[in-house]
Amino acid sequence: MGSYDFPSHSKACDWGVEHEAEAISVYEENTGYVTDETGFVLHSEYDFAGCSVDGTIVDENGIIEVKNPYNPANYIRYATDEAYILKEHGSQIYGNMWVMDAQFCDFIAYDRRNERKPIFIKRFHRDEEKIAKIQERVLLAEQVAQAMYNEILNPNVEF
Repeated sequence: MGSYDFPSHSKACDWGVEHEAEAISVYEENTGYVTDETGFVLHSEYDFAGCSVDGTIVDENGIIEVKNPYNPANYIRYATDEAYILKEHGSQIYGNMWVMDAQFCDFIAYDRRNERKPIFIKRFHRDEEKIAKIQERVLLAEQVAQAMYNEILNPNVEF
């Protein structure tokens, strides 16, 4: 019986990781903000919900989300189409604001190959309606997961 070998990374992921620190540095130069890495953070009320933001903004109640697209066309799309950002990353942006109790998220798209404008920054403000929907879905998912867990532990098996 053979095993499956799934690649754990891709060129696009490698590109993003390689250029994240540079993107954050350029963001700080452009805005005057100082950011801090946080790692994984649990929600203050729900220990089953958490996030890993790309950074918090020191002395502000804000967070950052950084994208370094491997495909230059995706950078252009981020910089010109807010609906695309929300479609692709809206749950992440507002979910991170929910977990971090942040008032805003600066979405950063960075492409060092773009000589005219290598960085694009779009601020998304806290939206309680969107955050309430995310919270509702996370709580529902936890209920379903608990029910499945309980069924595994205490199966009602009838023969």
